[in-house]
Amino acid sequence: MWLRLLLDAAWASFVLFWLVTAFSASRAVKRQSWGSRMITILWGALPYYLLFTNQLRLGALGQRFVPNEAWLRVIGVALTYSGLGLAVWARIILGKNWSAAVTIKVDHQLVQRGPYAIVRHPIYSGLVLALLGSALFIGEVRGLLAVALAFAGWLVKSRTEERFMLERFGAEYEHYQQRTRALVPFIL
Repeated sequence: MWLRLLLDAAWASFVLFWLVTAFSASRAVKRQSWGSRMITILWGALPYYLLFTNQLRLGALGQRFVPNEAWLRVIGVALTYSGLGLAVWARIILGKNWSAAVTIKVDHQLVQRGPYAIVRHPIYSGLVLALLGSALFIGEVRGLLAVALAFAGWLVKSRTEERFMLERFGAEYEHYQQRTRALVPFIL
């Protein structure tokens, strides 16, 4: 029970932090289309719905993929906190350049320090790790599907961001792409 409280507290604290810091972002000068943004929002909500409600716990989605062991739940909580910590760190480093939608901000800077020295989209990397931890905690196949859907959604959104960054920063961003992976260090 206390592990579930820790897991829920991690996600609740993260959401609160995200909402509060959203007001510190700079004004956008270019923004992804409304249709693209709606697809991003809907696609992004589905993994959380799968993982944190029992509504879609149907058939194979409700089957366990790991044994129901306390030590696995502890690892799941630790991965969740690690992933959310990475996402928060990346959000703090990104500062006023951050936006939930894909945008170019007034005086947009190309951030390449902190977690951005390791991957180009560390917020997404952190959230995937946090979802993986939560999926391990829950231990059901629906969690794995949630991670896969989130990963696919953030991969697509990251490609939109890449186009915006190439347009804004040109060769500087191309160089950054060549030396830094998008989501998974040394792999992708």
